[in-house]
Amino acid sequence: MKIPITRFALSIAAIALGMVTAMPVSASAAPAAPGNPVGTVRHEFFRSVSPGLPDGVVAPASVNADPCQTFTFGVNTYGQAGNWLSRFTQHVGWCWNWIQVTFHSYSYEQATSIGVQYEGRTSETHQEASDKTFWQDGATARFRFCPPGIGCYGDWYPWVNTVVRANGTADGSGSPQ
Repeated sequence: MKIPITRFALSIAAIALGMVTAMPVSASAAPAAPGNPVGTVRHEFFRSVSPGLPDGVVAPASVNADPCQTFTFGVNTYGQAGNWLSRFTQHVGWCWNWIQVTFHSYSYEQATSIGVQYEGRTSETHQEASDKTFWQDGATARFRFCPPGIGCYGDWYPWVNTVVRANGTADGSGSPQ
């Protein structure tokens, strides 16, 4: 017997997977993008700075005497029930000499829970200041709700933006979309 998939059946599947509940929206939550079956989602940003460049990244010999660090900034997304859905992370390695950024690299990392797919980056920017005092990098990711056996529907688009400077400082910002 073939059972038709209806909006009701999809809603029941989403509730069974813990992706949505009947809980009220909290003040710390942000509405998901239109058509997002995950409902209201919560985003938490995280950051860290560590000495040296990211694994596998080698600066040119001309900057070997300069200090280098890795700045990591990202966003975790949670469903209305508080369950973790996805993470989008940007890693920026940079070296500086207190006058200019002398080396710069970037990479991205993503992770998803069961029933969520990463669809790639929808936009990406990388800009060096004309006087080389900072680099700014940003990207937007696309994630889809794809419960097993039902198919994919509903997207969300978190973005991250980082700035690394010639004085060794770094900042990050981001926003759910």
